[in-house]
Amino acid sequence: MTVSVMQKDDVLIEVRNDSKLHIVFTNHGAAIKDLYFDNKLITLRPLDDTIYYDSGNFHGKTIGRSAGRIKNATYTLNNRVAHLEKNNFGVDNLHGGRNGLHTKDFNYFLNETKDYSDVIFTYFSPDLDAGYLYSCNIRITYRVYRQSDMIDILYDATSDTINFLNLSNHTYFNLSGNLSNNVLNDKLFINASKIGYLNDNLVVEKKIDVNKVTDFRKPKPIGRFIDDELLQKKTKGYDYPYFLDDVGIDYLAAKAEGKAVDLEVYTTYPCIVFYSNNHPLNCEVYKGIRDQKYLAFCLECQFHPDGIHQEKDNFGLFDNNRPYHEITRYKFIGKE
Repeated sequence: MTVSVMQKDDVLIEVRNDSKLHIVFTNHGAAIKDLYFDNKLITLRPLDDTIYYDSGNFHGKTIGRSAGRIKNATYTLNNRVAHLEKNNFGVDNLHGGRNGLHTKDFNYFLNETKDYSDVIFTYFSPDLDAGYLYSCNIRITYRVYRQSDMIDILYDATSDTINFLNLSNHTYFNLSGNLSNNVLNDKLFINASKIGYLNDNLVVEKKIDVNKVTDFRKPKPIGRFIDDELLQKKTKGYDYPYFLDDVGIDYLAAKAEGKAVDLEVYTTYPCIVFYSNNHPLNCEVYKGIRDQKYLAFCLECQFHPDGIHQEKDNFGLFDNNRPYHEITRYKFIGKE
């Protein structure tokens, strides 16, 4: 296991385990910048750091204070009203706004044990940071295991008053190895019989049953129904919250089978947003390869995106007596 730190304009932390994982983290956005399996790049981001660090791009970064879309960019807590940036069709809030956690420079420190290395990012978010109510201390831990090709993301936070968070990670995966193929032939499993029904602004209105296009309870290629009118009319591909049938770190929530590696996802969160890179950037992402539609996918583990308006509990409320603590696990399995 080797861990090295390099500091330029931002901090880059490289971790290589004793198996096949090599990950580059950055403190800017508490992010996975690059992830390699068996010396093959299996994540996507803009190569140009000017584009990568742009506030509108989320590649690999921690999303918050709230992931997804909050209707009308407002919520009420303790009789106070939060007014968030309306960066989704000029009406709703998306991914915390342009000044969300993905734009922040986190403090960092390292912790190594005989079984794993922790890359720990911390940030104090003051009251009204990007419009969100009340201050909180946020801690993002990337736990890289020494012998197994597995990463845990531990999300922790405390606050002196009742508070609200919905943290996620926005890594774009391409499991073909060095972006050699798009993801349309990757088989995907998601353990969910319900998805969110989206309004014209892609805000969840209610939960509905999956149908043949959106059902991944039996693995199928991502591209099988990608051109279906249901997908193309609003989202131009997959961009749906999937509400998991079984919740907990011991349950397989999702699995993607790629050309070079398979990815298993486990999470304590009740929801995964599956996004199929429907709106690529006009930029280079790897040695002459430019971003293109369906070149990657995201599996964003989180609470109900608009849960603060629609759920009675388990949507991200916390305080010092009940700290915020959620886990997402990525397990990588090589092809024989």
